[in-house]
Amino acid sequence: MDKKCINMRRFIFTGTPGSGKTSCLKELEKLGHAVIHEAATDVISRAS
Repeated sequence: MDKKCINMRRFIFTGTPGSGKTSCLKELEKLGHAVIHEAATDVISRAS
């Protein structure tokens, strides 16, 4: 296993709809952090 993966810090963002979870993740991604977006967010975006 890659040593980098073992030492990777993981965070879970929770909150009510509209609280800014996706906005925070997008900003972290812009700063170069690895981000995994929630699948439901992708489905909702495609439907809009």
